[in-house]
Amino acid sequence: MTKVLYFIDDGNRLEKAQLIDHLKNNVDLTIVTHDQRTYERYHKILKTFLIKPKQKRRIFRGLLKCLLVKPLNTNNRLYRNKRQFYNTNLIMKIMLFIKKYYQKMIFFNCSVAQIYKWVYPFTYKEYDFLNNYSYFLYSPISIKSYFIVHEARRRKLKIINWIYSWDNPMKDNESIKGADYYFVWNKENKNDLKKYHMISESKIHIVGPLQFDYLIENKSRDIDEYKKQKYVLYVCAHGIREHVEQEVINILGIKNMLNTIDSSVELIVRPYPFIIDMNWYTNLVESGIKLDPIPSKWDPYKLTEDDLVKKKNQLSHALCVINFSSTIVLEASFTKTPIIQIKFSFDNNWPDTLHINQTLKNPHLKHLLLDDYPNICNSKESMRIALSDILQGHSKKYMDYSNKLQEFAHPISECKGYKQIFEQTLQKICSEKME
Repeated sequence: MTKVLYFIDDGNRLEKAQLIDHLKNNVDLTIVTHDQRTYERYHKILKTFLIKPKQKRRIFRGLLKCLLVKPLNTNNRLYRNKRQFYNTNLIMKIMLFIKKYYQKMIFFNCSVAQIYKWVYPFTYKEYDFLNNYSYFLYSPISIKSYFIVHEARRRKLKIINWIYSWDNPMKDNESIKGADYYFVWNKENKNDLKKYHMISESKIHIVGPLQFDYLIENKSRDIDEYKKQKYVLYVCAHGIREHVEQEVINILGIKNMLNTIDSSVELIVRPYPFIIDMNWYTNLVESGIKLDPIPSKWDPYKLTEDDLVKKKNQLSHALCVINFSSTIVLEASFTKTPIIQIKFSFDNNWPDTLHINQTLKNPHLKHLLLDDYPNICNSKESMRIALSDILQGHSKKYMDYSNKLQEFAHPISECKGYKQIFEQTLQKICSEKME
């Protein structure tokens, strides 16, 4: 059986734990991690290595990345740079200004993998355990340090880069390239990798979103708490302070609109799970808006099955789900709940550079903001019409949007669990090499 080394620093996330539980029964699997909690969870049931991030030559490595790795030419990066420039001191503004125009002029584009080859031309003895493995699996958003990926590549392990989420290809240009295989959600993500990172099609494999298995496997139960309520659910999409403040303004505007349409319907707000400071939502609480769940009462890094059951019920029993463009609408597409995407903001005085509407220009949102559907509301008036229709029971025409989103979020319609697809794809890759 081919040996696979899985590098993961967030092994307590439920879908990752479920994947590991599935793979260990079908693959000769070993875990390597920087994370103490991940180590403690697995070292008694699987061979598990706990390692420390390599800090050597970090400043030199960072300088080369700044000088030689050209950032992605996407609105995500453009907007991030603008916001960073606006929020810093004069010296940093000058440095960022120089960096911006320097990076526009460079005509070459090195990968981070190449930078690591130059900075670390030799292998390190403490990583000799890598020599016992054939395949190295990792997901860029699940790791604290990239160094061991470089060591695995130097030792000729086959690198499998699992692109965990649908928006990653258009946000990340640092740890995408240099792998032998890529696992992605769907054909759209496959095209994104080809377009933005020039990855060969033959290297890309569609494995679907295994984090949505909880919606596919039908193991959940009904929760009376939501069945008895009559509510519209707003799902927060932002964690940056200036965006949260604007999102709060939008939510209060939606609350006022809802009151004029049907005051018997409650507005429940699902907070952003990684919110830094719950005090940013104070105006919502003072306005009598219910926040559910409270982030301090659950751990998004260590989801439980109960958390997902509650989430599915909350989506399923809502009269409508309203969102400002985030992944949760893809989850809502698995339910019978109509979805409204707002593509405007209620009036606020934030400057254009920091305005929340700038985030709507991010290229990955082309997969969500499908303007041909009435669910996409470009103004208060279009939203009032959509919300009134849905609350009055005329929601049929709004379900086509959910069906379209589900084609994106559930690319293998006959699949009953993407963990199996992931494992089958991994087995196929390993068997091809053996042949």
